[in-house]
Amino acid sequence: MMKLFNLALAALSVAANTNSYSNNVYILLSSSKFYFNYRHSINVLMMYKYLKDVGVTDDQIILMIPSDHGCSAKNPFPGTIYNSLEHEHSWLCDNIEIDYKAEDLTEDTILNLLRGRYSDYFPAAKRLKLNSESRIFVYFNGHGGENFFKIQDTELIHSEDLGKTFQEMYTKGMYKEVFFVIDTCHASSLFDQLDAPNIIMLSTARADESALATETDHDLNVFMSDKFSGLLNEFLHESNGYRSNSNFRMSDFTRYFTFDKVLSHVDIKTTGSRPLQDIKLSEFLPLDKLQDVIYGKGID
Repeated sequence: MMKLFNLALAALSVAANTNSYSNNVYILLSSSKFYFNYRHSINVLMMYKYLKDVGVTDDQIILMIPSDHGCSAKNPFPGTIYNSLEHEHSWLCDNIEIDYKAEDLTEDTILNLLRGRYSDYFPAAKRLKLNSESRIFVYFNGHGGENFFKIQDTELIHSEDLGKTFQEMYTKGMYKEVFFVIDTCHASSLFDQLDAPNIIMLSTARADESALATETDHDLNVFMSDKFSGLLNEFLHESNGYRSNSNFRMSDFTRYFTFDKVLSHVDIKTTGSRPLQDIKLSEFLPLDKLQDVIYGKGID
């Protein structure tokens, strides 16, 4: 009887934990086509796989990848995407749901997705389900320059575009807070004109810096990942240490992702009234698996 009682309490606890993320939305974008940009697909897929592993469902995730690097004719290991020289784990998972790819992924579709501008016949699965209490995690990875972000090597999103888009979202009551991560060269300049309220902005390189990649895989003839995104993946998968502390604050990012690790300056700032040291990363990203005790794990 006591075992059943404990199981019921645990299930209620997990249900509460799961519900605390029911109004969170995750937008993951790799903006780069061509095989030599393999690493940008890896970076986004690592974040996608992490979210799925901790129990976030696809109806809360918008995944945007322009090219299928796993099936490229240049890939010597068809159907796989690796982030290590040992080729131990493919990040191209079986149950992946890509919402935008190829010609669907344009400057207009990205900005219209964010501000909720859809035609009457636009698929519901490709829309964001937002309200004034939503927390949004946005992750952009690709190529950038000063005040612009490249989309499939043919279009640009400018800092001014982001500023107008998020101001429109705030005016429409589409979010409570946003955590926006941009991993690209000159990343901080993308935030220059973004001043809508309650946006936490993390950039992986200053306006005069490049965001660097990790080692080259000579079998694949590509870089494995970008330094920040690779370290972020390791950080999220730590079973102990810095990440295991659920009290990790936004202000801790610059103390953990230091120049000697990333070889560029990671900066974070906010347009909100809450100080960064008061905002937990776990408000946006689950740091523990949401479903474990439902399946009886950890129950005596």
